[in-house]
Amino acid sequence: MYDRTLAPPREEPRQAAPPVNIACCMRCHRLTRTPVPLRTIRSTCGPATTLYTCPECAPPDAANPSPAGV
Repeated sequence: MYDRTLAPPREEPRQAAPPVNIACCMRCHRLTRTPVPLRTIRSTCGPATTLYTCPECAPPDAANPSPAGV
C-alpha cells in the first residue's frame, strides 16, 4: 500500500509578482513611475535595452502615457 508519509510535500502554486513600472529618467536622472520610452539600443548578444525618460523631460512628439491608462 502507498505510504503518504514518504510522499513529497505539495507546493502551493506561486502567484507572479505584478510588474513594477518604474524607471530612471535618462535626462534628469530621477526615478519616475510613468516612464516614456525614449529609444531602444539593439545588442548583438543579449536582449535590447530601452532608455526611458520622465513625462516632464520627454520630447513633445513622444506619446506621454497617463497614470490612469486612459
